[in-house]
Amino acid sequence: MDSQYNENKLRKEFTGLIDRNRNVLFRFFNKDEAEDILQKSITNYDALIPQIPWIGGKENSLTDNLIGAAQLLAVIISLKSTGVEFRKTGEIVYALAENNLKNIHPILVYFVKKYIRSKSRLNKMLKASLESQKKRYPDDWVFEYKIVNNEDVLFENTYSECAICKFYQKMGYAEYLPFLCLIDYATFSAFGLKLERTMTIGNGDSVCDFKLLKHGENKPGWPPENHKEYKH
Repeated sequence: MDSQYNENKLRKEFTGLIDRNRNVLFRFFNKDEAEDILQKSITNYDALIPQIPWIGGKENSLTDNLIGAAQLLAVIISLKSTGVEFRKTGEIVYALAENNLKNIHPILVYFVKKYIRSKSRLNKMLKASLESQKKRYPDDWVFEYKIVNNEDVLFENTYSECAICKFYQKMGYAEYLPFLCLIDYATFSAFGLKLERTMTIGNGDSVCDFKLLKHGENKPGWPPENHKEYKH
């Protein structure tokens, strides 16, 4: 199918991502092995770009999440083809995501923290949840968003459909989805929020039950046994 994404832009972004995170692979492989995996990942991503589902582009705030999942899938495909063991692949994927979050400029982190907690952001998410329920894009997320009248809770999200799960299932890599779910703990930690979750679609549940708290620390996403949602 013809991609509606700017393919050259996505390729450039992925190359930059590889450059910023190659040091992570050096923790798991020797230099030649790491570089081989990275080059294969670039080739894999080129092949994946036309297959990334269109869910509205910039008008959908979750588009970046789907693109990020496609980037990680390019690496997962490389690791699997190289014979890397399943659990080790999960550990590497989590380490890459965690390292990428650490590379975010502190000033940007500061403003994102403020924005996430702002009334405008909460209202925007409420509008997005209502829009998702129209199912305009079949490959998109579908979720119910609730602002909670509680000084400790920022909001709750219940996802009944997950774009990343649909994409990974279509590509034949659904078994790696539980590792993708764990990245949320690193993401919310980076922006000063505590995530409470007991179920995810990626782990075979019917929904993902997000609750975001304004205070508190997350357990690291790795090892996965830190979290109730992980059922493997």
